[in-house]
Amino acid sequence: MRIMKIFFLSFIALLLVISVDIAKAADGKEVVEQNKCGACHNMSGPPAKSIDDILNKKAPDLFYSGSKFQEKFLDEFLQKPYRLRPAGTVYVNNVKPGKEIDEIQNPPLCASKLSKKDAEAAAKYLMTLKDPNMKTGIYKAKSEFSKTRAKLIFFKSGACNACHQVSIGGNAKGGLSGPVLYNAGARLNGDWVLSYIKDPHYWDPKVWMPKNDVPDATLLLLTNFVMSMEKLGGDNE
Repeated sequence: MRIMKIFFLSFIALLLVISVDIAKAADGKEVVEQNKCGACHNMSGPPAKSIDDILNKKAPDLFYSGSKFQEKFLDEFLQKPYRLRPAGTVYVNNVKPGKEIDEIQNPPLCASKLSKKDAEAAAKYLMTLKDPNMKTGIYKAKSEFSKTRAKLIFFKSGACNACHQVSIGGNAKGGLSGPVLYNAGARLNGDWVLSYIKDPHYWDPKVWMPKNDVPDATLLLLTNFVMSMEKLGGDNE
């Protein structure tokens, strides 16, 4: 009887937690709508399928935010946004070609700046927006993997740093056309990273990142390397 009572109380406690999360998600949807996040972000899909649509994008798609991000990141970012894409969502819209280097034309920054309560609720809601076709449980975090081989692929054969910034000597270094990666491990979902590296055009048909036709072991290696980057200040080189 005592075991049954403990089980029953645990079950009730779980239901209460789930109910609170559902309520917060509902409140979060209202927060997102009140702050007109949909004016910049695509909240319902599908992704842009023409060049004109891409050029008119104001901010990244969020209709699969629950598949892409970690909730803690969303919570913190919505309270204090910072630039994740050095040249903005669409690179060509925010640069002025120079003789030696392109000049970034101060791309707009997310203006959410929500209260802690509203950010928590909005993050709960955004985590409910998932891609039903993305495979989950594929990525397994590994503290030990061949970083030497991963770096060779990332920096040499893949030249990923041509578009993405990573932390080198404690400073952000790399290309400007893609989002930064130096905090990817604290920002993104590993399963999404793996899926995106494998086929970025599934998520964004017109994205300039090429599809990687490589063995699954290589995909997992790259994903582990990207997910090992958690903050600016380390050394990824």
